[in-house]
Amino acid sequence: MFELTPSLLAGLPKNGPTDPIEFYRRPIVGKLFLGRINMGLGLIPPRRYARALEVGYGAGAVMLTLAPAGTTTVGLTMPAMRKVSSGPPGGLATAARWMLAAAKVMRDQPVTKTA
Repeated sequence: MFELTPSLLAGLPKNGPTDPIEFYRRPIVGKLFLGRINMGLGLIPPRRYARALEVGYGAGAVMLTLAPAGTTTVGLTMPAMRKVSSGPPGGLATAARWMLAAAKVMRDQPVTKTA
């Protein structure tokens, strides 16, 4: 099972003004933030994967958690995603284009079989 732990968070710098990484380190709120991420990670079957893609990686904590499972691990983050809900209609279109580009990059990566 994949799990984001406080030890994985140690030393991760804040990626920008909207990165919530500091909340993960707080005594009470941190447990809620970790629990939220770990519930999602609990849905991923524990095995090796040829590729792992994280969209909206922030400080990279979840990517560090997924890295041992993927031969190729890629993270994609973009300012357009931060503006999707409140920005102009182009924000969603831009986010969709970036996600499609990331999917194509992942598709085109050579896959190495792993045991």
